[in-house]
Amino acid sequence: MSVEAFAANLRKHAVGPGATWHKADFHVHMPGSSDYEYKAADAEQLLGKALRSAKHSFAVVLKHEEFPTKHELAALQSHCPETTLIPGAEINVS
Repeated sequence: MSVEAFAANLRKHAVGPGATWHKADFHVHMPGSSDYEYKAADAEQLLGKALRSAKHSFAVVLKHEEFPTKHELAALQSHCPETTLIPGAEINVS
């Protein structure tokens, strides 16, 4: 996603001129992550439903040591269309 597309997506959540509040989650793991506890086939659907129910404007979606793929993000996005998903990678440093 380009910076312009990201900014446009955030603007669509704004309520008016000036500062607005945005609810966000900066640490959401993809269901395919090794430490994701719920392993059932509907994990992605339930995560999207949780983001939608919480009314998050955006969420940083993480995997370990790699970024989520476009396909993974698109599949999750279909369950939470009003939430801007930002791909991220959790890097383990030893």
